[in-house]
Amino acid sequence: MAMQMAAVAQGFNGIWRTGALTESPLVRAGLDCGAQDKIVGFLYLGTPQLKASTTIVSPDTAPFVRYL
Repeated sequence: MAMQMAAVAQGFNGIWRTGALTESPLVRAGLDCGAQDKIVGFLYLGTPQLKASTTIVSPDTAPFVRYL
């Protein structure tokens, strides 16, 4: 998480992915993992095509809130 936040602070964007590839024998062999090594996820980083909005829009919660 800290590495992803540091990348965002530098103008990059990223996503942390887990799943089946972390257990794949082909991926483990490609990364030269030992029997005791565990892959917990992959951090994909890149340059965003669009600049993220700095405006936070609060959603209308009226349809979901009821006061007793």
